[in-house]
Amino acid sequence: MAKEGQTGLEPGEPSGNLFPISAADERLLEVLDRSVAFAALMTPEGVLTQISQHALALTGVQRDEVVGRPVWDMVWWAYDPALPRRIRATVVDAAQGRASRFDVKVQAAGGRRTIIDLQISPRLVATGEVVEIVASAVDVSERVLAQRRLEQLLGDMGHRMKNFLTLVRALARTTERTARSEGAFREFSGRLDALTIAHDALDDTSTAEAYFEQLAHRLLRPYTGADSKRLVISGPPLPLRQNEGRMLALCLYELATNAVKHGALSTLQGRVSVTLTAPHDGMGAMFLWEEQGGPLVRPPTRQGFGSEFVASVLGGIFDAEVRTEYAPQGFRLSVSGPARLLFSDGLALQSAQP
Repeated sequence: MAKEGQTGLEPGEPSGNLFPISAADERLLEVLDRSVAFAALMTPEGVLTQISQHALALTGVQRDEVVGRPVWDMVWWAYDPALPRRIRATVVDAAQGRASRFDVKVQAAGGRRTIIDLQISPRLVATGEVVEIVASAVDVSERVLAQRRLEQLLGDMGHRMKNFLTLVRALARTTERTARSEGAFREFSGRLDALTIAHDALDDTSTAEAYFEQLAHRLLRPYTGADSKRLVISGPPLPLRQNEGRMLALCLYELATNAVKHGALSTLQGRVSVTLTAPHDGMGAMFLWEEQGGPLVRPPTRQGFGSEFVASVLGGIFDAEVRTEYAPQGFRLSVSGPARLLFSDGLALQSAQP
């Protein structure tokens, strides 16, 4: 009886299609079978003579199905017509004394495909003659997938940074155009601070997502201080998308700044209520900003950057027209629409479809 991991052959005994192995080769095969590597031996013509148990287990074939056949004529490469030609060319190189190494996807057991780091090298004798070709490989699927995920993450980070800088430049240009010279820097700094708060809130979790209530509280709390009764925030238990969340945060900043200058937050008795709802039962999402308890409200004589910005951004997010009311008892802004890109939860968005 052969020990576990051995080929079960005596030294010099035929294997597969009558390829004898020496005692040294028997020992080598036993070592390979106990390693994590996949290994195979072939003639200089590329005919497979020996193969390790790990390679057989990976590909789901039997030893007698592959020994005695050209290595390029295997099921491992059958899914891609170009691969057998590549493997054959690599064997020709090895027969001429040149080694090759590359990552390649092989057809594995159960129909799955696995990426291996494959090396095909010549085995030479003292005269320089190639007497055998050695193929060895390790499974690198997890490494390759991890590298691809890292590349995707770096690409996403670069895209987000580009969007972030584009937004900062836009804020600078619009502030310069609309603000009075003495207040331009202060207004720009405030908007940049709001963008930073939104960025931190949205990146505060491992999924780089945040809920509306979390975002709104972090952004608006400095305007109301410790008096929690002055600020009521309500939002759905759904994470916001990165870009839309930041834009919504900038709208909150503009609305809060206006409330501090002219509205409910300019007095100690003023209160602000902010509500966001998700699409539900065929109805769109809704955003509502309501002020109460402030000074008597009068419609503005001109529309500044903040008002234009809020109307444009919220209109784009909700795909609907923004409505504003300058009622004597308090300013009110609302918008209701599909908001298909506002939330990360796809199931919630599906419920909004009629």
